[in-house]
Amino acid sequence: MIVFEPQETLNKACVGYYVKEGGPCLIYDYHLLVKGFVELGMILDEAVEHIDYNIIGTYIGPQSPVIMEEVGGEGEIDEQYNNRPEKRQKATQQL
Repeated sequence: MIVFEPQETLNKACVGYYVKEGGPCLIYDYHLLVKGFVELGMILDEAVEHIDYNIIGTYIGPQSPVIMEEVGGEGEIDEQYNNRPEKRQKATQQL
């Protein structure tokens, strides 16, 4: 099972696991990952770009983590996206 590091911060974004043919994999919440990377010192745009390119855009193997996003979810990260519709659309399309 692949776990994102540092676990002290990014485990807060882990919302469950999924068992598939290749074995179990963790499920991370997209918005909580963004918050985690912001806590680690990234600005919002950096965190979104990092997740979109380095996590969602990368296949590590059959135990690659699943990144989920609540449909129509509203939270403090969503409010920050209101001024960045192109980022929100890009992130949603890649999920």
